[in-house]
Amino acid sequence: MHKLPICAAVLVLGAGSVNAQPHAIEVKGFALKPVAQQVLSGYLTELNGRYKMTVAEFTFAPGGHVGPHHHAGPGFRCVLSGEVTNVELDKTTIYRAGECYWESGDISHTPRNDGDKPAVGLVIELLPASFAGKSLLPVPK
Repeated sequence: MHKLPICAAVLVLGAGSVNAQPHAIEVKGFALKPVAQQVLSGYLTELNGRYKMTVAEFTFAPGGHVGPHHHAGPGFRCVLSGEVTNVELDKTTIYRAGECYWESGDISHTPRNDGDKPAVGLVIELLPASFAGKSLLPVPK
């Protein structure tokens, strides 16, 4: 994960063990900064060592967006400030500061910031412990 400049950019994504071939997803005015990750351990022994939880901070500049994509794993997105408009095939939803929403990973969506100030939030995901790379995946054709 790395920061992108506010200007338009195309992010080339390696999807680790889920997909070995790099693909391009259009990205404009979007930054993602890793915050924490932890391989699971505890009472859910069938999960121990097999999965990890990750947390990253996202920022959408005004007018910023990430083109249609999937995710390697499911998780919550929590908006801390501003608003995120999430466009799916059959609905568009606006999430405001203080709201969290679930992404299963297998639904194509395009998040964007239609506001006039940055939108900042957290991405909290469940991924295979061995997963390396970006969790953003291109939509299969």
